[in-house]
Amino acid sequence: MAFSDILGQEKVLNVLRNALRHDRVPQAYVFAGSEGVGKKFSALMLAKALNCREKTDDACDRCVSCRKVDTGNHPDVRTIEADGQFIKIDQIRDVQKDAGYKAFEGRRKVYIIDRAGHMRDEAANALLKTLEEPTAECVIILVTANVHALLPTVLSRCQLLRFAALSVEKLAEFLVQRRDLDPQRARVIASLSEGCPGRALSMDADALSVQRERLESLLQTLSSGLQDVRILFQEVEVLLAHKDELHDSLDLLQLWYRDMHVLRERGDPRFVANSDALACLQRSAEQLSPRQIRRLFEIVSRTKSDILRNANVQLSLEVMLISLTEVYNDRSRWREVQADRKSL
Repeated sequence: MAFSDILGQEKVLNVLRNALRHDRVPQAYVFAGSEGVGKKFSALMLAKALNCREKTDDACDRCVSCRKVDTGNHPDVRTIEADGQFIKIDQIRDVQKDAGYKAFEGRRKVYIIDRAGHMRDEAANALLKTLEEPTAECVIILVTANVHALLPTVLSRCQLLRFAALSVEKLAEFLVQRRDLDPQRARVIASLSEGCPGRALSMDADALSVQRERLESLLQTLSSGLQDVRILFQEVEVLLAHKDELHDSLDLLQLWYRDMHVLRERGDPRFVANSDALACLQRSAEQLSPRQIRRLFEIVSRTKSDILRNANVQLSLEVMLISLTEVYNDRSRWREVQADRKSL
């Protein structure tokens, strides 16, 4: 694997190749972007290119050095990850000590600090000393999904490269080729992964199909004029029975409402992720006003945020389903729908 295997990051790759070609690689980088967009993979490819014995602006993928990086056995390429929740000061001190020695067999020593935003302040301040007094052979790459979690003093001493998410179309095309998925399923996964190849490749297409079947059953219950709140509590129990899939289930629900909004506002099926359920989405969208569909989307989004902030999961889901049902049961919704139709 080399730079050519990195998908959709042409701007970043041009910067890296030019730096390698002219031997002007900075002592420290920050690779910033969403989880799964390719930051850590790109850092490893840069480490390979810096130590490749056959090429100067990329990895040959053949020499002993490249193969050692691939297997994680290169003595001059190290990846530092969180010890528990955080990257601790002792881990950074090990980097400082090791960086003081010459490269063992490569041209450059490369330290990849993954999820660098998880560094404790004391660890970040210790790293700052290394960034202020870098050695010529040392390159430090900070990988983070949240650049604002880094100390400004650390960030100011690094070259920042931002990794962009791919378009749904481009990622779906990649999934069709790489995983031999049918285009409709690939589009759903590409949308759920928010344009991040790593996240998309880790998703189980068959499991997502089962989750969507459960979702469609839930939506049928919510939109049926439900009056008995006990049925909602039973639906919560179903969601909790698959707690390890809860995040994906909420993403699917949010994507469903997003598709409804697209159809209601734009009427263009080309922008719908769940394209294999177009008829069902169209029927559902016609029964609600744009304002109510936005409200449904916001309810799910708020629930996701609450759960990420460690709110009680069961209570959050119960509130979500009750709130969604209230939107579906809103007696004024038919007046809004009729008013929208008359305005067209």
